[in-house]
Amino acid sequence: VEHNFHILDGYFQSLFRLEGDARPKVYYEPRIIEHIRGKNIVDPSFGPAGKANGYYEADFHDKLIDYIRANVPEFVLIPHKHTHVSGDLQERIGRVFGPELYSVGTIGELADVLFSAKKRYLMYSGSASLSAALRLPSTVLCNRKAVPNFQYSVNDYIDLMRQYD
Repeated sequence: VEHNFHILDGYFQSLFRLEGDARPKVYYEPRIIEHIRGKNIVDPSFGPAGKANGYYEADFHDKLIDYIRANVPEFVLIPHKHTHVSGDLQERIGRVFGPELYSVGTIGELADVLFSAKKRYLMYSGSASLSAALRLPSTVLCNRKAVPNFQYSVNDYIDLMRQYD
């Protein structure tokens, strides 16, 4: 029997013969960061899969800026220490919007930030997986190359390339 799973929950249930909730889980109790509590965050980080997902493309960068401008009122930018295009993208967001910055250095700190935020705007990345594991609904901004492959049911995935064509 061939299965064509697009939701990771179903894929994990099938692969590991899990019953019920197959979403990722984190055995960490996040702490509220008062400075972030009730604020929107934007985390434009992406890892090595960013090239395959089309995140290096200038057109995607333009559409992400347009989306933020139209949909994310005030926000805190979560910068990461990258030296590749991901860093260029977060620098551009910083220049265009001049948001407050809140840096994280560990996965625990990232979990605390995600947990404390009112709304989370993330890339198809580790932050999106971590928010799903924490059961925190988040908006995940994608390029058509990453959609509809392997999504978590708790997140809302938006294909910016299709939305703004």
